[in-house]
Amino acid sequence: MLSRVEKVIYNLYFCYIPIVLFALFFSSRLIQLTPTKCLLGAVVEECLFYQPNLDLIYHPLNLINLIFISYNILYLYYNVILKQDIVGKTVKNVYQKSLTYYQLKQKRQQISVLLLCYFTSLILSYLRFAITLARAIY
Repeated sequence: MLSRVEKVIYNLYFCYIPIVLFALFFSSRLIQLTPTKCLLGAVVEECLFYQPNLDLIYHPLNLINLIFISYNILYLYYNVILKQDIVGKTVKNVYQKSLTYYQLKQKRQQISVLLLCYFTSLILSYLRFAITLARAIY
C-alpha cells in the first residue's frame, strides 16, 4: 500500500493534479463572476439585444484570471515539461529524513507523514514559484 502511494506521489505527471484541479476550479469561478457571458454569443434573454463591447475583455476579473492561468501554465511547464519536479524531489528527501529521524514503523503513520510532506511541499512550491519567476524576469 505504501509503495503504491509513494509511486503516485513521486510520479511526475500525477503529482501536479491537485494544482491543475485547483486552477480549473478557481478559473471557472472567476469566469462566472465576470460580465462576459454575452461575448460568446449566448442565447439567453439578456443577451439577445446585446451589443458586443470589447472593453469587457479588460475587466479586472478577466485580467486576474488571465494572469492566474498564465501563472499555472508556467508553473506546470517549469515542473513537468522541463522536468524540474521540485515537489517530487522535496517530498522524497523530507520523507526519507523524517522516517529515519522519527523511526515510524506503522504504515498508517508513514502514509500520513508522506501525505503531509506532499501537500506541504506542493503548497510551498506553488507559492515559491513566484520568486523563481521574478528571478527569471529580472
